[in-house]
This record gives sequence, structure tokens and C-alpha cells, in this order.
Amino acid sequence: MSLIAGFERQYKENYRTRGRYSPIGLDFGSGRIKILQLKQRSGQISPHQLAHFPSIPGAMTDLDNHREKMMVNNLKKVLNSNNWQGKGACLTLDSKACYLRLIKLPVMNNRELKQAVHWEAGNCFPFGPGEAIISYMNLDHKVAGRPGDFNRYLVAAVLKETANRYTDLTLKAGLNSLSLETPSTALLRSLAGRYDSENDHPKNYHLYIDLGYSSTLLLLCKNGGYCFHRSLPQGIKSIYKSIAVKTGSDHKTALQIVFNKNLDYGKSIATEIEYLIRGINESLAYWSDINQTAPITPSTLTVGGGGSFIAGLALFLQKSFTIKPVLDSPFQGLSNGSSKKELMAREQAALFSVAHGLALRGWLK
Repeated sequence: MSLIAGFERQYKENYRTRGRYSPIGLDFGSGRIKILQLKQRSGQISPHQLAHFPSIPGAMTDLDNHREKMMVNNLKKVLNSNNWQGKGACLTLDSKACYLRLIKLPVMNNRELKQAVHWEAGNCFPFGPGEAIISYMNLDHKVAGRPGDFNRYLVAAVLKETANRYTDLTLKAGLNSLSLETPSTALLRSLAGRYDSENDHPKNYHLYIDLGYSSTLLLLCKNGGYCFHRSLPQGIKSIYKSIAVKTGSDHKTALQIVFNKNLDYGKSIATEIEYLIRGINESLAYWSDINQTAPITPSTLTVGGGGSFIAGLALFLQKSFTIKPVLDSPFQGLSNGSSKKELMAREQAALFSVAHGLALRGWLK
């Protein structure tokens, strides 16, 4: 099973719609489970079915049969209530369940490369031989190297025990696991499938902020390709807990405050957002230092995930980065229909970017 799917810069030329419907993209987020299936007609790709529902804390990490059964039942209920096509699914791990490292290796043949990657993984990850699934993705694709030429590889590892929990739960819900991936690579694929090389300068940086329930995923791209990613501990959970302490409210009320644009709790939210922005700036500075580049100023700032709907977030980000953030929408060219599915696709599209990348995975050549 592939932990990381291959990626090319000219991504639009490297996937094809085999059949009308894509496999199901199943994003196991820490706060919500997102499910998406795409369809194609006359060369146009659009959502066929999409849904999301609350995750069960601990269901994917704790050996708790009761929580697992609850998750399976919830997933079955969603799958049985809509016209999903096929049983194949591409899954993503929770970001805390997998390990990722960026390494550089000389250009070499595939047999030598596999051995070298596993050797490097043994030094990077706290796993014994045979305990984990290890995969890698070539980011540069140099095939004929001169002395001193290197390729960058994104190496991922997950314990086999953890991977089996995800695939077993999916099977109990009636789906067959086709691939198991990391959130960052699924998100990268979603962005690459929409990358406009004709209207983007090759030196421009694109910063994507996926603000989730328990953490925030940063992804920096350039010329449609991967630069780096990082997971930060700030998320919706830390923001509403901070508001609960400062306002004396319970967690449920604090969570409502976070998303209520008519209530003014800007200072309470601002503190946590400032922590987040500090982490983003430190991450960008660290990457530019180790790569000996000029300080990074993103030309495009995209926000996704459930936290993208936090009241006032856009203003905080715009003030910090001096560019207007864009709410992500992986579904382009949608009609203005009024059905429940079409309304959800337009209004809640930012929730489904990772699931979108997973669904596209099934159409890779």
C-alpha cells in the first residue's frame, strides 16, 4: 500500500478519469471526517457526493472497541444515505499518526534508491526493522545526474499497527482501502491539480494554511511544487479553550463564539491567532535559513480547513502578511444550483481540500 503517491509538477497531464466516478476520498481529521467522491462528464470534474460528520476522539489511536464501533456506524450511516459509487477509498492519516522527513540523495538507479531511502529512514524514525510502512516521493525527478547532483525526497513512515487500524475500520464500514496517505501530500495534489502555470510567476511562493481542529498544517509551494510543510499545535480547539478561560464560558459556548461574526471577542481570539502567526513566521524563517534563500514573502495566501471560517481570521492574517487571504475552494466552475449538495459544495468547500486530493489519487496514471 502506498503511503505517498507520486507527484509531478505538470500534474494535469498525469491523471486521467478512469470511469465516470473517482474512488472515495476519506479524510480522517481529528475534528471531523470528510468524505468526497468526484465525477467527470465531458472533461469537467465536479463533486458527485460529499459529506462530513464529527470524529470520535481516540477511535483511530486508542484500542477502544466501543469508540471504533461508533466510528464505523457513523461512517456506514453516511455511506448508506447517499448514492456513492463503488467501494474503493483513498485514506489519509491523522498528521500525528505518521512521521515525515525531507532528505537529499545523489541521483541513482531505483534499486539503489530504495536501499538508500530505507537506510536513511532507519536513522530518522524511531522504528525497528519491519515495524513500519515506509514510502517516499521524488520532488525533483533528476534522472541523469552530474557529480554533485541531488534529488530531494519526502520520506514517510507509519507503524503497521496504526495503518491496520485505519484500513480495518474502513473495511468494517464497507469500503476497500486503495491507498493510505499523509494530509500534506493529498493537499499538495489538490493544489497541483488546480495550479495555473500560465498566470503564476515561477518565483512566487504560495502559502497554504489548513487550520484544523487540533493542529494547523502549513504547506509552502513554489511553481506548483513542494517546498516544505509543518504541523503547528494551534487549532480550533486551542482557540475556543482560550476563549472559555478568558470569558468564563463553557466549551460549547466558547466554540459558538469562535464562529459567530456578530460577537466581538476579537482580543480573546487574537492571542491564539498571534501564536499561530508567530509559528508560521518562524517556520518560514527556518526554511529560508536552511536553504539559504532570501526571506520568504508569499504572493498567495490560501486558508482551508474548519478553522478557515473563524470570525475575524482573515483580517488578522491580512494584517500580518499584507496580502488578502483567499478561502480555498477545490471545486471550480460549479453551477449556481440550489440543491443541498451544491450549496454545501460552494459554502463548505474549504473543508474538503484534503479529501479532494485523495479522490484525485484514484485517477493517477
